[in-house]
Amino acid sequence: MAEIPDYRINFGMKHESASNANITKDEMVLKHYLRKEHKMSFPMASRPISGIKAQTGVDCAMGLHNFSPIRGQQDPMEINESVRFALTEYQGYTPRTWDNGKDAEEYEEFREHLPEMIKHAVDGLHKYFEGVNRIEGESMKQFIEPKIDVPIVLYQDYSGGGRQIDLKCSLPMRNPPKKDGTRSWRIPKPKTEPSVQQVMQQAVYWKATGENQLCYLLRHQAIT
Repeated sequence: MAEIPDYRINFGMKHESASNANITKDEMVLKHYLRKEHKMSFPMASRPISGIKAQTGVDCAMGLHNFSPIRGQQDPMEINESVRFALTEYQGYTPRTWDNGKDAEEYEEFREHLPEMIKHAVDGLHKYFEGVNRIEGESMKQFIEPKIDVPIVLYQDYSGGGRQIDLKCSLPMRNPPKKDGTRSWRIPKPKTEPSVQQVMQQAVYWKATGENQLCYLLRHQAIT
C-alpha cells in the first residue's frame, strides 16, 4: 500500500468505508472537515441511538458485547438482562432541544419498542447462524483495494461459518397531531428487499471478505 496522499491527510480521510460511498461528496467532505478541524461529529438523534442500543442488547444476548477477535465469543447474558442493560445505556442519551420536541417524542416512543426489537433480532440471529461454531461480532477490519488510494475499513455486525449479516432498524413514524393535540404513530410495513445503499454496503463486505452468503435482516422491526 502506497503512502496516504496529502489531500487525504489534509481532510482527515485516511480510509474509505461503505458509508462514505452512500453519501454525497459535499456531505462526506463536511463530515471529515468537522471531525478533523473542530473535533465534531454529526449530531446524534433518537432514531440512530435506538438502533445502536438495540444492537447492544443483541450483542449481550449473543455473547458479543465489546467483541474482540482475540477474546472471541463469551458467555451470553440472559435475554431480559440484555434488554435491561441496553435500556440503561439508552437512558444515557439526552434528546435534542432545538427541533420543537420531535426528538424527545421519538425518544420516549422508541424506548417502548426496544425490548421486543432486541428479542426478535436475537431469535433471527440464532436461526441464521444455526450450526455455526464460531460467531464474530463487530470489530474493525481493513481491506486493500488497488484502485483506491487508502485502505477500506469495514465493521460487519455479525459473521461466521462463511456468512455474514448486517442488522437494520425499522422504527415507528410520527403521524400529524390530532385536533386535541395528541399524536399517534404508524408502524412501517416490513421490508422484503434491501435498499440500494444496503446492497452497496453488502457488496463492499463481500468484496473484502469473500463471505458470499449475504443476508438482509430487519433489525428490530417495530411490533404493534
